[in-house]
Amino acid sequence: MTLPEFSGTVAKSVFLKLVAAADAQAALRAHQGAKPRPYSVTPLLLNGAPAPRLTPPGATLELRVAIADDALAEKLLHAIVAGHAYTLQLGAARLRTASIDSAMLSHSDLPAGRFQGAHVEYITPVRFSVAPTGKRHRPKFRLFPTPERLFNSLYKHWNLYAPPGMQAPDWIPQLVQDYVAESGYHIRRTALRGTGGRVFVGTTGWVNYIPVEDFDDHGWLTRLLAYGQLFNAGTGRSIGLGVMRYTPHPRREPPTPG
Repeated sequence: MTLPEFSGTVAKSVFLKLVAAADAQAALRAHQGAKPRPYSVTPLLLNGAPAPRLTPPGATLELRVAIADDALAEKLLHAIVAGHAYTLQLGAARLRTASIDSAMLSHSDLPAGRFQGAHVEYITPVRFSVAPTGKRHRPKFRLFPTPERLFNSLYKHWNLYAPPGMQAPDWIPQLVQDYVAESGYHIRRTALRGTGGRVFVGTTGWVNYIPVEDFDDHGWLTRLLAYGQLFNAGTGRSIGLGVMRYTPHPRREPPTPG
């Protein structure tokens, strides 16, 4: 099977086809609804990394879908129970599902611990939209995942869909601005071509984030990073942009000579 360089839109199509099998109108609303949307996908993965364009015949591909809307999740589960997930036609390719794993989590189930730093890998391009102050015909993005951009993105998405009593406190953006810094990074600008000739530009690689001094965030930064592993970071979550993995307590960067 030949895939586009960026298969996130293909993964989203798989998800929406399944929702449509249970409820066509729900799939339409999920596709055209307000942004940021209450779901995310990964691109098609092979051994944990984005699948190559020329995927070997018979290869087992994976994708992850995370949904923060109970009604939408119920539609997907109905389609799976009805058997629609086990044979899918995608263009000229016929996909057969080998296995499906699912987990139901509440916001309170995500781990919270004292933030002592994190090593964050950006598996697919991550980018952050810049809100216009006037009329603008084209979107504008920032590509460097500073701690402020990363955590603000996670914080805002969390608060859009968190239940009452689990809203992230409004002091988080200020705390990150004052006390969290990037200590090292290895990133590059990445441009990938998707379906329909669309080009997705962002940053891939890794960044280490550390506290510049001790503070007590009551576990919120760790919880938001865990949320980011489910719902991605930045813009384009619903098509598989901003897929991230994090490891707590990164190795401290050696001091720069001189």
